[in-house]
Amino acid sequence: MTWVGCRVLITGGSGFIGQHLAASLCAQGAEVVIVDIEEPRHSNYSEFKCVDITETDKLPELVNDIDCIFHLAAKVSVQDSIAEPEANFAVNYSATKNLLEQAVGSGIKAFLFASSAAVYGDPKYLPVDEKHSLTPLSPYGEAKGHSDLLVQKMGQLIPTAALRLFNVYGPFQSDASPYSGVIALFRKRTLAGDNLVIFGDGSSTRDFIHVDDVVLAFTTCAEQLLMEGKESPCCGSALNICTGESTTIADLADLCIELAGGDSEIETRPSRDGDIAHSSGSSAKIQSLLNWSPEVLLEHGLLGIL
Repeated sequence: MTWVGCRVLITGGSGFIGQHLAASLCAQGAEVVIVDIEEPRHSNYSEFKCVDITETDKLPELVNDIDCIFHLAAKVSVQDSIAEPEANFAVNYSATKNLLEQAVGSGIKAFLFASSAAVYGDPKYLPVDEKHSLTPLSPYGEAKGHSDLLVQKMGQLIPTAALRLFNVYGPFQSDASPYSGVIALFRKRTLAGDNLVIFGDGSSTRDFIHVDDVVLAFTTCAEQLLMEGKESPCCGSALNICTGESTTIADLADLCIELAGGDSEIETRPSRDGDIAHSSGSSAKIQSLLNWSPEVLLEHGLLGIL
């Protein structure tokens, strides 16, 4: 299909993944409308609307004359969700529910939701597939899980998909918070010559996926939903977006130091509440349904930002 003339709405379009997605869609000719509480620091959009998605009365105007919605806006900190569970639930579930209901009422042609591997909690087996039970360890994972299931259910009414993102990294990822993505924090400290901080003994594992692969998964899935509608095999589905590769946090730290050629050392601190011990996913389902597979190797992805 062609994106030329297609009007897309990206909630959270000023954020890390949102700005990469906006750039890709703009380059393919789409009219991109960004909704965020922060003004974009990029120019890859046709229109920007400064709206808090918890403002329900603003939603009808947002979805008016929109073909496809990419719902990325969220509170992403697990630790913040533990400290402020009500604020987390308001954004990560209630706002999603309201936006989805508005999308159904407006006949949106495709609705894609940025879910999270946090919905699985501490995995009972690895790699995790979409049949794994949802047993989140944090309010963040719980809210994402409720939204994920609702998006799947609404696939009976409009074309929807929930993309369960594992540990996304890449250029322009924020390192402003102590709870930012581990790669963004390692990058910041490595380039500054500071020591890298690991919570726990470093044996925890993660499945790191490059933002370019994530963007391709979103656009490829959206294209199928727009072309095939509710007949798409992706409609009403949850899809893991991951590499299937496990990397320990200690190995990641060593690799960052090696690639940056710095003198940083590793410090360990106690584990944090809500952190999952081990995580890696299976992307077999999306690979069977779409022409998508992860392409960016971790070392190559790190070289692009270090």
